[in-house]
Amino acid sequence: MRLGGAAVLSFHGREELAGYHDWHTHAPDAWHKHVTTNPAITIDGDTATAVSYFLRLDSDAETGAPSTVSSSGRYVDEFARGADGGWRIRSRRCDVENL
Repeated sequence: MRLGGAAVLSFHGREELAGYHDWHTHAPDAWHKHVTTNPAITIDGDTATAVSYFLRLDSDAETGAPSTVSSSGRYVDEFARGADGGWRIRSRRCDVENL
């Protein structure tokens, strides 16, 4: 994840991603949703890139207050097509523009 052009969080491989998942908030105590919009996808043979924008919505299960937008930004994704023809994400960069 990048904030203001600088890398703030970085995860590589299954073990690091699993650790991030274990650390992060989970329902029903808290939840958030990333609403993704305006994907621009470029395919080049067996690779592809996609740029999309997101809004992060947060809610507090204890108070029942309405969801609020807590951040926004863009995702920059790289994909690769596997031998089975399915597309898999190779990397994702999250550029936070508003936090």
